[in-house]
Amino acid sequence: GLIALDTLKKAHAEGIKPMGPVIKVLVWARKDIRIKRIQEREGGMSLKDVRELTRNREEGDLEYWKSLYPWMGDINPLEKGARDAEGRRIYDFEIDSSDLTVQETSQELHDFLEPLGLVEEKRDLFLGYQRPINSN
Repeated sequence: GLIALDTLKKAHAEGIKPMGPVIKVLVWARKDIRIKRIQEREGGMSLKDVRELTRNREEGDLEYWKSLYPWMGDINPLEKGARDAEGRRIYDFEIDSSDLTVQETSQELHDFLEPLGLVEEKRDLFLGYQRPINSN
């Protein structure tokens, strides 16, 4: 979303129109769910270590993004409903994947994009994962 927004801002400032649609998407999950998923994926890490890893990564990512995109100011682009400095929503589509499988999340995105003519008819959207990421 940030790369697309920054590119659009620069293009607009230079009077350049995008060659096609630009859709900015945020897939997010509640922090407790993200921590549990990371713990499952990493296998063997303690909950305390995963929490610390997650906190450090989020802080590092925000610091890095702010260095790349100074216009961000105090905006946290990982929060749902995030808005840019002019008050415009950063993302065109946001989905809370906390209680969804990978397939369900993919289907929600597909259902958003299909009426816009940006994807073809519904197909198997499993995306090659060997197993669904469980949020239970």
